[in-house]
Formats: sequence, structure tokens, C-alpha cells
Amino acid sequence: MKRVLRWLKRIVLGTLALVVLAVIAALIIVHTDWGRRKIANQIEAAILESFPGGARVGKLEGSVFGTLVVTDIEISDLDHTPMVKVGSVKLELALWPLLLKTAHIDSLLVEDVVVSKHTQTLPAPPPPPPGAMTVEIPKLEVRRISAVVATPQGPLTIDDGSATASVTILPGGI
Repeated sequence: MKRVLRWLKRIVLGTLALVVLAVIAALIIVHTDWGRRKIANQIEAAILESFPGGARVGKLEGSVFGTLVVTDIEISDLDHTPMVKVGSVKLELALWPLLLKTAHIDSLLVEDVVVSKHTQTLPAPPPPPPGAMTVEIPKLEVRRISAVVATPQGPLTIDDGSATASVTILPGGI
């Protein structure tokens, strides 16, 4: 009986040590250029689901434990013409709510936004995947917005605009 308990203890401790090592390795990888490029590729793939014309993410900087900065974001429309360009996005993400399928972004600052939208019919977005997350953004701020949007009455132009908001998006809400 003691022998079984000793082996059970060794297995549990070995498994725990393996999990701790895997978490440490993941944290180290996330803070390398290769790991950040992998995350940027995942961001591009997620954007591509809603914008089939294409997306590009320039660079990731910072840390998931503090402020994460994403620079040079570009979203294209169906003819692959740039529709939205964003200079930088700075976000602070709370990690614990991710376990409950909630992305709680403490603050989100979007800067140097340029929108150029001509008339085009976009396909309907796909239904949300099972297990989709809720997104909570209590502090959203957008600075330096420039936009030219085609309308039936002529182009709508915004120059050097800004906006602030608080946003909650439920699964399937976009």
C-alpha cells in the first residue's frame, strides 16, 4: 500500500512539474520574435474571418502581463485595397477571465486610424464558432481618426477625429 502511494505521489508531482515547465516555456516563447510572429499570424487569421479581403499585422511589442502593442495593422476589402490602416493598438488584457471565456481588455487605445471605404457589398459574417468568447472593453479610446467614406450623397470626410467608449460584445455579437 505504501509503495502504491509513493508511486502515486511521484506521478502527481511529476505531472505538476511538467505543467509548470510547459507554462514557463510558453511564456518564454511568447516573449521572443518567433512567438510574437506566431501571435500576429493568429490575429491576422482572426481578422480574416470577418474581413475576407485580407489583413496584415506589422509587429507585436510589449508583454501579455502588461501593455501589449500591435503596430501597422491593415485591413483590406474584397478587391484587396486597404480599407483600414491603424498605426498602433495598445491594450491591457486581464488574463484570469480568459479561463471563463471572457476577453476582458482593461484598456484599449487605438491611434492613427485611416479609413478609406468605397461602396462595396461585403458578405455576411459567419456564425460564431461554438465556445466563442465574450469581449469586455471598459475603456476604449481612438485617437487621430481620418476617414473618407463613399455615400450616395457624396464622400463623408472625417479629419483628426477621436472617440471614447465602453464596449461589451457577446458571442456572435458582431
